[in-house]
Amino acid sequence: MQGTPVLAICAPMYREAAIVPEFVERTRRAGAATGLPFVVYVADDASPDGTLAALQAAVDAWPQGSPGRLQPVPLARNAGQLGATLAALRAALDAGAEHIVVLDGDLQDPPETIPALVAAACADPAVAAVFAVKASRRDALWMRLGVVGYRWILRGLGSSAPPAGAGAFCVLGPALAARLVALPPQQANLAPLVAALADGPLATVPYDKAERYDGPSRVGVLGLAREAWGSWVLAGAAERGAALVAMAMGALGVTAESASMALAALVPAVVAVAARRRRRAAGL
Repeated sequence: MQGTPVLAICAPMYREAAIVPEFVERTRRAGAATGLPFVVYVADDASPDGTLAALQAAVDAWPQGSPGRLQPVPLARNAGQLGATLAALRAALDAGAEHIVVLDGDLQDPPETIPALVAAACADPAVAAVFAVKASRRDALWMRLGVVGYRWILRGLGSSAPPAGAGAFCVLGPALAARLVALPPQQANLAPLVAALADGPLATVPYDKAERYDGPSRVGVLGLAREAWGSWVLAGAAERGAALVAMAMGALGVTAESASMALAALVPAVVAVAARRRRRAAGL
């Protein structure tokens, strides 16, 4: 298929060469099941393992006469998951896509859910985005508590939170995608940014999230914390929170100098504890 795609399926990939063939085939079948002209945009985040070569091989292996096509989006430097996702979104916007699906490239987000997401978006044009939400939660207790606290802080600081159980797996329109790609570079989560920038209601479709094919997420606890902070910054929650903290400090008579000294003492301690846990996990 050439010309303007009605549907763009966007995914970031980093060191996923081993599953490129399965991802492409399952996504190709899911795109065809929507009945819409589609392009699969996969942003290779400067992977060192041959992910880009595997994607280029998948382009050549795309079945003759099959609808849709695969378009690799190579990044010269590692931009992180959000940066790679936004690169794929830019390619979709440049092509004039009307519906844009975002999913992780590690097959935790099953491509087979794509037709249901697209159908929900087409059924109600007033909906700004449709999120795939986990039908069951198998996360660790600390992760579930962290998500609850994260959503509570977002809402408490005046930002919209994504639906419970939602991640980056969603479908959105070009206007919302354009607002996302205009954001400054930052490590962050896509879901709260979609919720914060949406100019209409959000809808949901349940799905079963799969386990990572090669074990736990590579992001880690500290990486998740950095992404959470970046999301608060980009969604405007951090700025509103800083204003509230300044007001509270003034009411309590706490000076900025004393608060800075306390923070300077606390940060090294937190870093040391995190490093000790990593050493214990590695058996050192």
